[in-house]
Amino acid sequence: MTDCSMEQRLSSLTEDDIVEELLQHHRDALLDLVLVWGALDGALGILLADVVGLPLVTAAEIIGGMPSWKKFDELIKVIKTYPDSETAVKTLKKYKRTYEKYSGIRNQIAHSKCIGYYKHDPQYILFAKFEKTKNGQLTLDCTSLEGFEIATRWGREMHVFAMQISSLLNENNIKR
Repeated sequence: MTDCSMEQRLSSLTEDDIVEELLQHHRDALLDLVLVWGALDGALGILLADVVGLPLVTAAEIIGGMPSWKKFDELIKVIKTYPDSETAVKTLKKYKRTYEKYSGIRNQIAHSKCIGYYKHDPQYILFAKFEKTKNGQLTLDCTSLEGFEIATRWGREMHVFAMQISSLLNENNIKR
């Protein structure tokens, strides 16, 4: 939740404020994010496999179930061992921080119950989390459609970046 006034509205939310049935553009935004982030997870696995020099099938067996944040950690750890890698490590750390920022939006879809959208501002999709708040209630959160779109766009860009680096690594390995 980034909008303070929206946070205040959520604290006094009633059932009458919620429209349970998502509209098609809400569903599209959620699906786009999930599909893009699934592709990103695969791209990070491929990149890690190429960085450590493993065939993809072998790497899939070893790191296939590894969460994306851990793939970033492993990429950083391996690339740190290369000479003159400070810039690459710094860039990867920046990408990991951005990944962590946007993964919260993706995690809402995967780990919360979507309860609908906010009737008074349909750009906000509402989620109930099985998590206790400071005031002893279960967590109710929301994300704007714009938030989903930004996270999706970043995921696409990061996917392209990871695959470009992977391709470069493969081209260099073929030339050797």
